[in-house]
Amino acid sequence: MSADVRRHLVATLFASPASLAIGAVAGGAAGISAASLSNDSATIFVGLAVPVAGAARVVQASLMNRADPAQPSVVRAEVHYEIGAWLFSALLGLLAFLVLTRSSDGGLQLLASCVALGYAAGICARNAGRPTVALGQLTLSALPLTVGLALSDDPTRWVLAIVNVLFILGMSDITRRTYLAFQSAVAESRARENDVREQLDHLPNMIWSADATGRITFRSSRWKEFTGLDLDQWEAGALLVHAADQAAVQAAWRRSVESGAPFEAAFRLRHRSGEFRRVLNRARPERDAAGGVLRWHGACVDIHEHALVAAA
Repeated sequence: MSADVRRHLVATLFASPASLAIGAVAGGAAGISAASLSNDSATIFVGLAVPVAGAARVVQASLMNRADPAQPSVVRAEVHYEIGAWLFSALLGLLAFLVLTRSSDGGLQLLASCVALGYAAGICARNAGRPTVALGQLTLSALPLTVGLALSDDPTRWVLAIVNVLFILGMSDITRRTYLAFQSAVAESRARENDVREQLDHLPNMIWSADATGRITFRSSRWKEFTGLDLDQWEAGALLVHAADQAAVQAAWRRSVESGAPFEAAFRLRHRSGEFRRVLNRARPERDAAGGVLRWHGACVDIHEHALVAAA
């Protein structure tokens, strides 16, 4: 999986704390109800653990919602998210199992079972791009419920257990097909992107792109041809702009990023030969329907000979 795809998937984990809050409220209601209506110590413990785990997941998602997915803290948070997701699912499944096997309250049994199944279905949709997490949560929340139904003396519950097995198989198949469709779409998008980049590499100008914050995300091969450096060497802080021009160029770019106005700057850029050549760098923003900046597209042109002629 490419770094960009992984970054987007990690971002979706924390993009909607509301959906996690809904699951936490539903699970918490079932857990507190079970803890308050049961005399079984195991049921009480698991029932109280459900809202605690749900609340912790909502807090984490809220804190990470605006964080940069590329930061190491977000990568660590991804692991914590998966642990929390499996723990919360296991608690819901275990709660349903305990209520079915240790309680005679039909309403409580229905509540715990519906919450476990509803959560299993919803989480498969939410994590369809991450089948390991989706199928793990599906199994942990729905399988204990199925076992609890199968251990009953009521034939009707045996039928429900069989239906649950079919439900797990069906949701697993849907998740698998959704993931394959996602992978196919990513592959097609990557192929189109490679075609576009190949076309840009054949243009005589040095093409570049940046995100809305001004972070450079793409440079065509003409940049390496001109400077002799790869993109990662640029990002490492290579100072190719002439020292006398750096402050003015950085200030102009910062003003454009902050205001959304087109960017233009003429400055001296170090050539791979070691000499500084005068270039003209321009960029315009790509905007969304509301007028916000999505990304920047720019081109840098070598105007050194023209500058020499003009000076002469």
